[in-house]
Amino acid sequence: MGAGYAMRNCVKPCGSLDTQNTRLLDFVDVTNDSEMPIIHDTLLSPPAEIMIWEGRPRLYAGKFVHLYTEDYRFEQLWRRPEFYLPKIQAFAGIFSPDFSLFRDWNIHVQRNNVYRSRLLGAYWQANGIPVIPIVSWAGPKTYSFCFDGIPEGSMVAVSTVGVHREREARAMFKAGLKEMLDRIHPRAVICYGRIEKLLGEVPEHFYPYKPDLVAKVSPLYEYVRKDARLIPQDGPLVHLETPDGPRRELVEALA
Repeated sequence: MGAGYAMRNCVKPCGSLDTQNTRLLDFVDVTNDSEMPIIHDTLLSPPAEIMIWEGRPRLYAGKFVHLYTEDYRFEQLWRRPEFYLPKIQAFAGIFSPDFSLFRDWNIHVQRNNVYRSRLLGAYWQANGIPVIPIVSWAGPKTYSFCFDGIPEGSMVAVSTVGVHREREARAMFKAGLKEMLDRIHPRAVICYGRIEKLLGEVPEHFYPYKPDLVAKVSPLYEYVRKDARLIPQDGPLVHLETPDGPRRELVEALA
């Protein structure tokens, strides 16, 4: 019997055939219109310490983990979600995956990567893991879906890594950030990466650079190569309180 027979006789995709992880949808809520998986806002405050994912789950027990790294480093979390679930349940929490949204990619690839990020994040959350949703965009064409699945007033995370390299990228980040504030009205924004040139006089809490411990990545956060930890100086990485909805003064200085 070939794979075709197995597929015809499965009510749902069977085992290894379910490469889109549709079985995970049984555990999560989705939006009414686009059916995007929802990551609910459950954390009271940003984590005091985070660690970058490097593919070794045993290192992260009791730690909050972010996935702002190359996609191939965390693709296995998508390929084997049930296998990694108990390992991630030992973490203090995790950011939803930052699957890339390159602006020259086909919109369907971009949409699928947003979907994958929300689905894994929602699945982890449904299994008792604290999750902070990441928000990313690739220009106006992605606005119709890139903010879906994140309830209004949530704490969210964004990244400016790579934004400073060219004017077009800075302008795209500025426009997307304004759109995100308008649509989600986040109560707090955690920003991973260099942000002083983008947000001007915003109160900043960041991870200090210690040259004896780290390879310099940015003056606003510390990547400790010794144990891959990010240690805050006096608060979260960048914690922008927005209690009254979008605060346009936060983004007026964007380049």
